[in-house]
Amino acid sequence: MRMKAVIILFILYSLLIAAFAFISFRKYYLNYNLLRLDPLEENKLKSDIPDEALTAHDIWMIGDSRIARWDQNLISSPDHRILNLGIEGQTTAQVLGRLKEYLKVATPKQIIFEAGINDLKIIGLNKDLQPGVELMCYNNITTVVNICRDKQIRIIAINIIPAGRMNFVRRLFWNNSVKESIGKINSRLKTFCDSKYSFFYDSDEILCDRDSIVKQEYSKDFLHLNKEGYKALSTDISRHAVFLVP
Repeated sequence: MRMKAVIILFILYSLLIAAFAFISFRKYYLNYNLLRLDPLEENKLKSDIPDEALTAHDIWMIGDSRIARWDQNLISSPDHRILNLGIEGQTTAQVLGRLKEYLKVATPKQIIFEAGINDLKIIGLNKDLQPGVELMCYNNITTVVNICRDKQIRIIAINIIPAGRMNFVRRLFWNNSVKESIGKINSRLKTFCDSKYSFFYDSDEILCDRDSIVKQEYSKDFLHLNKEGYKALSTDISRHAVFLVP
């Protein structure tokens, strides 16, 4: 009788896992094909952010989920209007493409930029991809910086924020090459920024421990910050001399 109950539970558990896998795959398949239709994912913004909004805001926050989840009110100022243009899951190539399109509409006084982890996480699946992916990521970031320089837009280039503590499941899709690439790109970006129109901001000093891992008190999950993390980051970056300049 007990064995029969165990078998039934095992079958139910297997069905539950299969259902979860099916739903996850269907969602992935849908997002994959939507991405092919709209590579820059511009349509995610068009319905919510008209051209008038780009014109009305003098500071833009642009990047991936690290930007998208950042409440701009944490760094708000009565003298400036801040627009969050972050999109979950985007690569540096996608962010660069969107920025070019936005700048056809308006030119902000300042940009707060952070992206790169979605490029580099593919190295976790195949570390042989590291040299090419790393170079492409760096080139896209520096192109963003150069565009801002050419247009005399002040840009705060936030370093690629490292990951948090790794759980067992994530270890199957991650390796130390990702961390190495984050460190290399951040080091090169720091040197690249000229402190005239482009300013490198090292968030590691606030968010990370000595091993360049996001502290648990600031980590929501492996790749994202929690509310306390954003509060700490906002408080520090708001004190920066280059931030919210007239």
